Amino acid sequence: MYKIFFYDRLLGICDDWAACSSRPDAIIYKVIKKSEIKNIVTQFRGNRDMMELWLLTENPEEAMNEVTSLFTLIEAAGGLVYNTRDDLLLIFRHEHWDLPKGKHEPGETMAETAMREVEEECGIAALTLFEQLACSYHIYKDGDAFFLKKTHWFSMQYGGHAPLTLQEAEGIKQAQWVAMDKLAEYFPKMFSSIADLLHRVIS
Repeated sequence: MYKIFFYDRLLGICDDWAACSSRPDAIIYKVIKKSEIKNIVTQFRGNRDMMELWLLTENPEEAMNEVTSLFTLIEAAGGLVYNTRDDLLLIFRHEHWDLPKGKHEPGETMAETAMREVEEECGIAALTLFEQLACSYHIYKDGDAFFLKKTHWFSMQYGGHAPLTLQEAEGIKQAQWVAMDKLAEYFPKMFSSIADLLHRVIS
């Protein structure tokens, strides 16, 4: 299964009818030929009333590759960073709660990108990287062009006590450590792709 977020809308890909829909107005389109995908995705992209569209297919990976080919792919990496109390680091930018992340640079591994972006955006070093968790996907528009961003996420721990220093040039206005039992309070003002990621990787 794949979930691709277009701001507050969702384009999903799955091979199980029962697993596709999560809301009553969701549209489920059974893909017969790969050539159909371009047209239906174009319709979704341009129709704001289409809040949730699922492509039902026997081969989700092939369908995802076809969807990816319709956009300029941007790869990025970021971190789910915990302190020694197991609080999670959240940042606030573009009026939403987010996780530190950024664009992959040539010559870096995805893990190196994730570590660098956390250090740059939050001003903390001495991070310990544990494992790669999952990927998230979202579509965004810049000018007349549409981009698909694939973000690789890693779990990390910060063992220091230095205050957070925000990278204001990236639009970051706040950053704070959030206790896990308080995390649900942040979901209403969180990017949909980030909320979905946290629901998937945090038990």
